[in-house]
Amino acid sequence: MKNTPADWPDYDIFGNYLFTAGTPLSPAYLHGQMVATLCVAPQEGQQTFNHLLAHIPLLSKISNESKLIESLFRQTQHQLRSFEGIKLMLPDDETPLTWRLEALVNWCEGFLEGFSEALTEKPSVKEILTDFEQIKLLSFDAIENEENEKNYMEIVEFVRIGVLFIYDEYRRVLVVEQQLH
Repeated sequence: MKNTPADWPDYDIFGNYLFTAGTPLSPAYLHGQMVATLCVAPQEGQQTFNHLLAHIPLLSKISNESKLIESLFRQTQHQLRSFEGIKLMLPDDETPLTWRLEALVNWCEGFLEGFSEALTEKPSVKEILTDFEQIKLLSFDAIENEENEKNYMEIVEFVRIGVLFIYDEYRRVLVVEQQLH
């Protein structure tokens, strides 16, 4: 995403914060779960954040100590609602490709776990979820070269676009349900 908020957490600093707080979650995994919760949770605002905390018990212990997690949540929520794009919580481009691949796999794992709590899986998103499952199988032993860098960027872009599609699909259902009531 081009317009990254100035207060978007640095991946490594956020990872150190999670480690120091005693959670084994990576920033990528946590963000994947967060995005899935925002895609499928029928609640809005604070209710959705509370839903996230309820399903990741380790977060509820550390969220009171820092506004970092809630800030990331609010920024991610804004990105999804604006449809300008979604920034994935991944290491920067200077990080070795193998570590970035591992983080991308973690992100997809977190998303799929968070998404598994959806009451219904819409047929229109099944193919994307299957692709995310395939991404989880990526090898971390990629050789750093221009072609692998290009492939990595294309996969990240595919995940970003897939997330926006899933978000849109579930928001349409929510809007229709609200109009019927």
